[in-house]
Amino acid sequence: MSGFERRMQIVERMKIRKFDTAFSLASEFWVSYKTILRDVRKLSLSGYPIIADPGYGGGIRWLGGKRQFPFMSEEVEALQEAIKAVSMKSKIVLENMLRDNTPPEVKITNNDIFELLLNGKSQSALAAELGITGAYLSYLLSGRRKLSAKMAERISKFRSEIEKSGG
Repeated sequence: MSGFERRMQIVERMKIRKFDTAFSLASEFWVSYKTILRDVRKLSLSGYPIIADPGYGGGIRWLGGKRQFPFMSEEVEALQEAIKAVSMKSKIVLENMLRDNTPPEVKITNNDIFELLLNGKSQSALAAELGITGAYLSYLLSGRRKLSAKMAERISKFRSEIEKSGG
């Protein structure tokens, strides 16, 4: 298997798994874990939403969905109709697709994240509150990663909780 084929297999597996370790992938592909880390770095630099978090609790994370753009309104309506007519297993899959690819109601920008940091939160504390790694938050702030709909939703909820508590 060529390096390119292996990287495409990693992408396909990570779209499904969302998280795995470099050691696990290395044993699966019969390569060293350093080869997997190099593959993940190449994929990340090529624009795939995948990162390697080092250290305890770290691993290979798939940060994006399978589709890189939100559904259009006609697609949303078609999916909502299809959800009514399918089995429970298919219903769950379609509902997840719809939720993951529908743009958030509230628009969040990097300035909103900076604003949260200016309110006295450290970057690592804010990342922990949002349920993400500090590295991913850094990527968001630097513009290396785009803000997903899910993350915009989390930040919006977190921001409204802070406003309710008075700062």
